[in-house]
Amino acid sequence: MPGYINASGNYRFEDIGIVHVVIKANARSIHARWKGGQLQATVPPGVEYDVVDKALRNLEPRLEQIKPDALYYIGQRMEFPEFAIEISSQSYVPDKMIMRYDPPLGTIQVGSRWDMSKPDTMSQISKYMCRIAQHIAPQVLLPQAHQIASRVGKAPLMWTISNGHRTLGHCSAKGVIALSYAIVFFPVHLREFAICHELAHLTEMNHSPRFHAICDDYCGGRESELHSELKKFKFPIIR
Repeated sequence: MPGYINASGNYRFEDIGIVHVVIKANARSIHARWKGGQLQATVPPGVEYDVVDKALRNLEPRLEQIKPDALYYIGQRMEFPEFAIEISSQSYVPDKMIMRYDPPLGTIQVGSRWDMSKPDTMSQISKYMCRIAQHIAPQVLLPQAHQIASRVGKAPLMWTISNGHRTLGHCSAKGVIALSYAIVFFPVHLREFAICHELAHLTEMNHSPRFHAICDDYCGGRESELHSELKKFKFPIIR
């Protein structure tokens, strides 16, 4: 691609691949960094394509060292307690992603025209993973919730599965407990902790010392340990 770079946008460089180039009026040199899984280069106005190409080649060793791990990649298989999700490529519908769920396996087939380095691709894969999780959440989470409630001697008015994934659970003043579908990605013991947390709210609606004592009792004395583990848990979806 000879000539000058006259507009910000995505450009393909032979050794680097697709780079999002941003023209900045006050830039005096070429800088590059990873942003949202994609390489972004900031360049001065009126810079030649070949000059950017050469600069990126020089920066390549350092950029490879700081390149973030990809959230998803072709050939990936993610294992969860009751199901798995595989990501593969397909070329017969190159502009689309195709999702299938044949229990216990979900598949996401990525069209060949999707760029795996782009944030939009990662976001779309994440959305399909959420759809698979939403499909199986009721049959996975509700039996476990009923079992734990029976063990601790509590009876919510109702259990529901919520479509949000930022709030993992909620207990209403009426005693309705909503669990996020996203906790199907948890190992079983962290799911149990999330359920116990909401069950404790049937007695204490706040997070008082009494609430934590109840939750700790439901968790067999492991509330603090499980809370710390939950905070470190890396979700396989974009939240």
